[in-house]
Amino acid sequence: MATLTEIIQAVAPLDGRDKATLARHGRALCQAGLIPVAPAQMTVRHAAVVLLGIYGSPVPEEAPVAVDRLGDLRHQFTDGPLREGFDGLVEGTLVETLANMIDRAPKIIGWILQAVTSTPDWDHVHLNEQLEQMRQGTALIDLHVEISSLAAEITAGWGSVELLRCIFMVDAQRFQRGDYNRRVMADRRVTVGFTLRTILALHEAVTGAPMEGRDLGASHSQGALYDGDERSAGVGQGAHS
Repeated sequence: MATLTEIIQAVAPLDGRDKATLARHGRALCQAGLIPVAPAQMTVRHAAVVLLGIYGSPVPEEAPVAVDRLGDLRHQFTDGPLREGFDGLVEGTLVETLANMIDRAPKIIGWILQAVTSTPDWDHVHLNEQLEQMRQGTALIDLHVEISSLAAEITAGWGSVELLRCIFMVDAQRFQRGDYNRRVMADRRVTVGFTLRTILALHEAVTGAPMEGRDLGASHSQGALYDGDERSAGVGQGAHS
C-alpha cells in the first residue's frame, strides 16, 4: 500500500501539473472522506479515487464532486477482439474498474504482450524491454482511458486497428434526477485521458516495488486477467477499508 504523497509522486510526472497542485486535490478528497487521512496507507481503490479526482477536476475544490460523478459512470458494453480477457476486469462502475486495472497491471501487460507476439516464452530480458516501452508510451499496443462529464471509454489499439472498446455512461436515474449541474451540461465538452503508463505507475506506487519482467512471465504465458477469484484485498472495498 502507499501513502497519498507516494500516489501524488507517481502521478505528477505523467499529469504535467506540479505536485503542490495535485496535493491540494488529495487534501480535498481526504476532507470529503473519500480517502484516508495521511499518512494512512491507501488501497488500489483509493488510488483509483485519487486518479479520478486529479484528472476529473480543474481545481482541487471540485475533486470530490468529480469522483462522485465520474466514478459512478456505469458500464454499458465491451467489444473487440480482446473483449474476453478484459471482461475479467470490468465492474459495474468506472472507479471499481480502474481499481481492478491498477491492481492487475501485470496481468494486463502480459495479456497485451500475448496479443502482439507469437513468442509466449520470452525470457525476462525481453519482457523487461517490452515493459520499458510501455513505461515510455512506445509499445505496439497501448491502453487509453478517455473521460468526459457524462461518459468514459477504455480502448486498446494496434495502429488503426481497434482491439478493445469498453464504454461507461452516466446513470440514467441520476441524470433525470438533475445531479448534473449547468456547467457539466454545457455545450463545450472537455475530455481528459491517460494511458497504461499511469496505471502502471500507480500499481508500482501501491505495491511499493517497480514491476519487472519476471512479474509478467506467468501473465504472459497464461493470458488470463484473473486466476479464479484472485484479487488484492483493496479492490472493491470502501474508502476507509
